[in-house]
Amino acid sequence: MRFTNLLSNLIVEQSRFQVLYDKLVKPSPKAKPEPGKKAKGIMDFNTLKEIIFADPTTKAPQGADVESLSVEDMDNVKVGKYTQWLLKNFVSPKLGADPDVDPNSPQYKSALAEFQRLFMEDLYKVTGDLQKYERFKNRLPQEFRDINKLTPETLYDQVKDFSLEKTKATKEEKKEAKAEKKTEKKAKS
Repeated sequence: MRFTNLLSNLIVEQSRFQVLYDKLVKPSPKAKPEPGKKAKGIMDFNTLKEIIFADPTTKAPQGADVESLSVEDMDNVKVGKYTQWLLKNFVSPKLGADPDVDPNSPQYKSALAEFQRLFMEDLYKVTGDLQKYERFKNRLPQEFRDINKLTPETLYDQVKDFSLEKTKATKEEKKEAKAEKKTEKKAKS
């Protein structure tokens, strides 16, 4: 039973980049490009790669130059657990609460393009916030421990008071870590 779980996890993780690439970079077969233009995906490969590596839990092969990785090289990258969240917030952000806004309107498309430009510009800040979230999420209120319920702005609000500088752990932190390890061991067996 454990071997099959391990094997399926390995297969899913190995193919995760390819699934993201097919979904986001390759043009949709249903997409009809404007006359004289080539069909495009939701984003280009370099944008996808930047977002994948903005996730602090993404792991590249040792010694790999992230900047020069090709599509084929990305198969060796273990896509992190926050990549999906980053992509969701990049592709379909909550741009205002008005449900009557037409996503095909020029105003919406313009607002989305500006949001995505700013998102990529500030991506390094979100990476730092995700590092803090990963390290301190057990100290957050229960309703903020699910990353999918957060936006980059609410994530920042929740982790802004934490620091990633190494300090000596308090007795309470050591107890929490010990208890967490015990529950992880029980869950694995």
